[in-house]
Amino acid sequence: MATYMRSRFFAWQSRLRSIFHRYDADRFHLSQQKTFSRIKPPENHRGSSSIKYPVLICAGLSSAVLVQTETNDQKDGEKEKQKDSPVINFFKMARLAQMKQDEEKAITYLHKALTAADDEFKHNRMSEKDYIYARINVFDSLANIALAKGEYTKAEKLFKETMKGCLEVGITKTDNAMVEMSIKLASIYAMQKREDEAVRGYEFCIETQNEKVKDPECDIDSLALLGIALESYGRYLLYHKNLEKSLVMLTRAVEVAKTTLGESGMQTLVLMNDLATVYILKKDFEKAEALLKQAIETGEKVESTHCPALYCNLGAVYLRKSQLSDTEMACKHGLQLAKKYKDKLAIEQAKICLNKVKEMKKKGF
Repeated sequence: MATYMRSRFFAWQSRLRSIFHRYDADRFHLSQQKTFSRIKPPENHRGSSSIKYPVLICAGLSSAVLVQTETNDQKDGEKEKQKDSPVINFFKMARLAQMKQDEEKAITYLHKALTAADDEFKHNRMSEKDYIYARINVFDSLANIALAKGEYTKAEKLFKETMKGCLEVGITKTDNAMVEMSIKLASIYAMQKREDEAVRGYEFCIETQNEKVKDPECDIDSLALLGIALESYGRYLLYHKNLEKSLVMLTRAVEVAKTTLGESGMQTLVLMNDLATVYILKKDFEKAEALLKQAIETGEKVESTHCPALYCNLGAVYLRKSQLSDTEMACKHGLQLAKKYKDKLAIEQAKICLNKVKEMKKKGF
């Protein structure tokens, strides 16, 4: 599992992050308001994260569990047999369907994998431990698909079944895999306005990861997962206008992103934009301006598609400061880049910004 987690969290551009930005950010990100510009999701994921990722739409523990069923207590002579097992084959077909964004086909194959696992176990062709791992795999994959479809009640039930299975095979509740699912559950609670459960969930995840990162030898996976928890909770707090606490969470999330992704990491820019949004709402325009300029400077060096949104938000800052010339310049450049990158949301925000400049000029500002 460690190998899987490392590959997934090292770039912090994992499937986990993409889920949160679609549902957590789309609901809680205040830059949806017309004053600010939200960073556009990539074209290769419907409404998902603002970062791109290589394979599964909503992969959770599946790869880890799949590896486990392929390697758990096997003798050399059994490996080829295991590779040909219908359970593994159905998992692979489900993964392929997810890569093609064919969720219904993926669900069908996952149910077939579950049926095959039941049959294998019933006829003593699969150990009890491998059977539990197979069920964990199916439930987790189905949970992530349900979450991506906005079926929160179903996703909650499936995540809890997955966690139950994890506990049965000795995975502790503070394991990174369990914390990952706990963040997803907290986001589901937030979506359903179950505020107390959401807050408890987020705070449990942050406290758990905080303890891990105190260790000088803490792995990059644990640190990245802390960043995800901070970001998700920070946006939740932002939605509820708890600006002071949101500021703390998002500031730390930016620090983690810089450590795990680097200054020019795509997600680092997203978080800097979010943090600037908090400063704008706090009317701390100087800090918002400085942060956005820093993000723009970095983003332009790597030709980031996030630059249109950053320029629009910089324009919003200038507008608040009645610097109409600077506002017009920032929003015009944002509009130009938005058209280049076909960012419809940024195009809309830039036009709104420019229209406000015209209105203010007519009023004699």
